[in-house]
Amino acid sequence: MILLGFFLQVMFFLLVGAVVFLIFLAFPFARRFALSAALWCAAWGPCLIAFQMLAGLSIAADALAKRWTNTAVTLPPLPAWRIYALLALLGTAMTATVASWLHQMLIGRITFALFRLYATVVIAGIGGVFGITLAIWLVTLDGVPYRWPASLAAMVVLPLCFGFAGFRWARFLRGKRPKKMQWVTQEEFEGRAT
Repeated sequence: MILLGFFLQVMFFLLVGAVVFLIFLAFPFARRFALSAALWCAAWGPCLIAFQMLAGLSIAADALAKRWTNTAVTLPPLPAWRIYALLALLGTAMTATVASWLHQMLIGRITFALFRLYATVVIAGIGGVFGITLAIWLVTLDGVPYRWPASLAAMVVLPLCFGFAGFRWARFLRGKRPKKMQWVTQEEFEGRAT
């Protein structure tokens, strides 16, 4: 049951990241930040799970300490758990922000060919998130004929379509070439190098 909760939590944040990606694509001035914004949202799931596992380990360690020492070791009072929850949210926000900032910095410094491959894989993954979500929704409906084949088709077709779109329109997901720390030439950045 705990693993299902972790899966649903990760899927929720992946779905939020996928929706944020599509929202950023709708505005031309924000397209270059679409992948990093999706990463920022998607990073929340694993980070919060890590903090939940740490909290669970502390509860288990407390129970083991009570059992082994036969003393009245107690959990910290409730305000300490509130502080832990606040620190977990702040730590998650910081981790996601640093990861998306590094991501944005690195994708602006790779060649266009490498970026196009990267965008294809990541955007196909975003399509996979939509495909899995649609498949789960279709399977839960009762009166829909052919719901199992339709759910399998959604899990295959959506990643393929999104991946093709990512490969085809990767040029629009990049901004201008950075002026500092130039690793590639303007031609390599724009995909015009021979």
